[in-house]
Amino acid sequence: GTTGSGKSFTLFGDEKCLGEATQLMSNDGVFPRAIAEILEAKRHKTNSKDEGELRLEMTACEIDQDQLRDLLAKDTGSNLVRSPKRKSQLHVRDHVSSVHGLEVAQIVSLVQARSVLKTALERRKLNSHTLVTVHVRLGNQKQARLTLCDLAGSDQQQEPTTGREQYRFQKDFGSLDKVVSALSEFEQSMPKLYARRFSNNNIVPYRSSKLTRLLRDSLGGNSLTIMIACVSPHDNAKESVLPTLNFAERCRSIQCHVRQNTISQASFLNP
Repeated sequence: GTTGSGKSFTLFGDEKCLGEATQLMSNDGVFPRAIAEILEAKRHKTNSKDEGELRLEMTACEIDQDQLRDLLAKDTGSNLVRSPKRKSQLHVRDHVSSVHGLEVAQIVSLVQARSVLKTALERRKLNSHTLVTVHVRLGNQKQARLTLCDLAGSDQQQEPTTGREQYRFQKDFGSLDKVVSALSEFEQSMPKLYARRFSNNNIVPYRSSKLTRLLRDSLGGNSLTIMIACVSPHDNAKESVLPTLNFAERCRSIQCHVRQNTISQASFLNP
């Protein structure tokens, strides 16, 4: 969606109230509501010896000009990635579609989750992509993650003010559009199992940008994905409404199938 169409408000709610509210409010977004549901399930769950304790961990980063920055680190300026060769810097791990080296915040309450999110949102730059990930771990045997991606305004790519901004939008939005188009074509022209086998290879250009590499599981992997397209009723944004809806239509044709990945103990004993 375009700038000001309500993308951040939909995901995070009113940022001014994040550090004040102690319970869910009517203007809360997806993130506070999801955390509240997970914590409610944690309170009503009867822990067994086999399952263990339910733990929540949160990371947050932004992608600006195809560079990663940790939004929860104390010195956020030093986390800007220039080369993945240096161990002290962040880098993307392709096999798990995550960032290695991010600061991890333990979440034990909704108030704490709001406070951590507020800190991350205050540190992010204008018109950058924000990725907030919540890792849910049940003992040492089960784990899952919830990834929320707040994309920059799509209207910014139409009138770039500098060469660096032009490169950023061509890199991120162009790569995302190519990945969505490739997955959409696979779904329409091939059987699902055949298409899924192809989409796991390098034919789908996931590696063309850090944004698509981190969203690989959400776009065409083992996940349950929801994409929200936001459009603005303002007259100045009418030229961006149709491209947004066309992109949403292509995303709608992609079918993701979520399943539980299971590793038996025998696989560890008999490699």
